[in-house]
Amino acid sequence: MNFRRVLWTGYKRSDGTCDVKIYVRTPEGKKYYSTDIKIEPRYWKKNIGEVKPDHPMAELYNSKINALKMELEHYFRSGGTFDGWGDHKKIGSGSLLSFLENFIEEATDGKHGLTAGTVRGYKGLLLRLRQFAEKSGKQDFKFSEIDMGWLNKFWDMLLSQGCAMEGGIGNHTKRLKRIMKTAGEKGLHNNMAYETFKVYVQPYSNKIYLNESEIQAMEDVVLSAVLDKERIRFLIAYYFLLRYSDVVRINKKHFFTNGGKHFFRIKHQKTKNEVVIPVKPNAQRLLEQVDYNLGYTANPVANRNIKLVAAMAGINDIVKQGDESSPKSQFVTFHTARRSAATNLYLSGVSTKLIADLGGWTNEKTLKVYLRASGLDSAFMASDLDFFK
Repeated sequence: MNFRRVLWTGYKRSDGTCDVKIYVRTPEGKKYYSTDIKIEPRYWKKNIGEVKPDHPMAELYNSKINALKMELEHYFRSGGTFDGWGDHKKIGSGSLLSFLENFIEEATDGKHGLTAGTVRGYKGLLLRLRQFAEKSGKQDFKFSEIDMGWLNKFWDMLLSQGCAMEGGIGNHTKRLKRIMKTAGEKGLHNNMAYETFKVYVQPYSNKIYLNESEIQAMEDVVLSAVLDKERIRFLIAYYFLLRYSDVVRINKKHFFTNGGKHFFRIKHQKTKNEVVIPVKPNAQRLLEQVDYNLGYTANPVANRNIKLVAAMAGINDIVKQGDESSPKSQFVTFHTARRSAATNLYLSGVSTKLIADLGGWTNEKTLKVYLRASGLDSAFMASDLDFFK
């Protein structure tokens, strides 16, 4: 058997900290157990597995880490099993994120019979839950606090990050229900609230989009070289109704000519749907400026930069999104480009069927989540109908 104190550097929080875990290897397999301690890598002494003395909480942290290591070592050397660990804990006080981490580790090792793609989905859920915990000022969530009110707040965060209702949010909810069920079957909680969770939620009414004049402002703004590349990538995502994961994959092979007209064709990474879209001359010009290379920064960096671009373009009217009021530029993300394209096409009279085909949405019901026109916008569009003349 082997028991080691390790710093889990595979995931780093926005404040730069990583989890300290206890690595356990037995004839049954291997697993990592969270200590609930998070520190920056510069404070970790890797060769001996301890928090360095210059950390202000070093003595307390090392004491807690060693206590868990000793508890685990005693448990497993006394005949304990991976499945049995935690059963002695108080019902309802179990840790959701720690359990999910272990579930993913087991699934990666083939224990749960999940495909690699399905495991990636659970890793995505873990990432979102960590973000939600950080936003909530917590390190973890107890199983006992997972109810419909908690879920609504989780959904709100997902919506604010551009997750689609039936895709991102629906799938995350399904995975969460499975995790709650699995943990309950192991006796780690008796909270059955998850059984009432609905997979789909109602559209978020005030998600922002950029109208055509604001898109024009993005086209016209003069920027430094770095921010200009970010602006170009955002506009290309807008012209081709793309997610960030697809716009960074663009290369010259995605373009072709037919009947004297230029087209763009790509298979969406998320849905595997293939789309074909006409190439706007301005889009062609922008692509040539960056030699068809749009993969120059990671998504979090891109989202920070694009807020600055929008601010410099003058998109700073105070608006409300969710419960927050702020200059509109501060709500802009790369997903805003795809949402704005769909909404502006809709406002120009394009059918939802055609928009769904161009953007790769599987059905019109899913697309309607993205259409963010206000009542006034819709009224202007309707004013051209014969009914109102």
